[in-house]
Formats: sequence, structure tokens, C-alpha cells
Amino acid sequence: MRPLLAALLFAPTAVHAAPDPSAEARLPARAADIVAVMQGGKPAADVFGAGFLAAIPAEKLAVIVAPLVAQFGAVTGADEIAPTSANAARFTIRFERGKGSAQFSIDASEPYKVT
Repeated sequence: MRPLLAALLFAPTAVHAAPDPSAEARLPARAADIVAVMQGGKPAADVFGAGFLAAIPAEKLAVIVAPLVAQFGAVTGADEIAPTSANAARFTIRFERGKGSAQFSIDASEPYKVT
């Protein structure tokens, strides 16, 4: 009986996956990607999912961004990224002469595109 008791004492009761260290970096990286699309430095299809682009095609996104850039200057970066869940965040888009609030969510699986 002792070997059985020893085996039970040292048997794992549950297996837990190690946390994905890149999970914390996904939201800030996607915020930076959104800014890169707004700056014209990255294709929208690399950042936004098919559902998003069906609702707001890349051309329409450019039409939305143009008056903001005309009024506030070039998009210069993303700040104040505050996760609201594991796959969503609020953040501030910086312009040369102002800033604006935005929020986004990403797919829960690779390639983690904005939805």
C-alpha cells in the first residue's frame, strides 16, 4: 500500500499551461499596427480581420483618417494602452496637434487580427 500512497501523493492533480508571455504584448503591438495603417505604412489587410474590412474597407478607412490628419496633423503614435479584456483594449492615438481615444478587439487566435 505504501507505493500506491506515494504515487497518489506525488501525482499531479491538474496540469496548468504556462502563461503565454507574448499575450501581454499582443494588444500594444496591435495598437501600434493600427497606427501604422493610419500612417500608410502597413496594409490594412495585415492588421484587420475580414469581418472588419467587410464593414470598413481599407479605402473607407483612409477616407475616415484623412480629415483627422488634416485637422490634427500626422498620426505620431499610440499611448495609454489599457486592456479591457485579454483580447481588447482602449488606447490613445497621438497626432501632431492632438490626440483621440479609440478601442479595439482582436481575435483570440493567430494571427490576432483586429475584429
